[in-house]
Amino acid sequence: MNQRWTLNVRNFGPIQSADIDIHPFMMFVGPNNSGKSYLSTLIWGVLTQGNNNLIALSHFPNRAEICQSMGYEESDILDPKDAMAYQFIMKEGGTVVEPLNLTETGFEAPSFNQTLGDLAAETIKLHDLTDELERSRRKNR
Repeated sequence: MNQRWTLNVRNFGPIQSADIDIHPFMMFVGPNNSGKSYLSTLIWGVLTQGNNNLIALSHFPNRAEICQSMGYEESDILDPKDAMAYQFIMKEGGTVVEPLNLTETGFEAPSFNQTLGDLAAETIKLHDLTDELERSRRKNR
């Protein structure tokens, strides 16, 4: 996987449009509610899933053929024995760093899944509230 790439973001949370050059070390700085957490979560998810795909490829006997069809080099495959991933969990009194569980398809990422679930629930609530607002407007016409 390339060390540097560009992530094109459109209409994602508070972010209307952004082209972000991804580097091995990055820092987001900005005002509250400007999208820093959205971007961090998005990038973490993309990188985690990409790494998970490269780990999953290691289990296929025809991995060279699969790699070619997906645009990977066989040398891109990650050996699960050489892979490790961690999550940072905020708990009362501080942050705890815990290793993620590794399966045949890659790392299970419960904190990411929780974040996605929270965002989905928030989005659904906002859509429901928007529908209610629209019904109320129509009723008052």
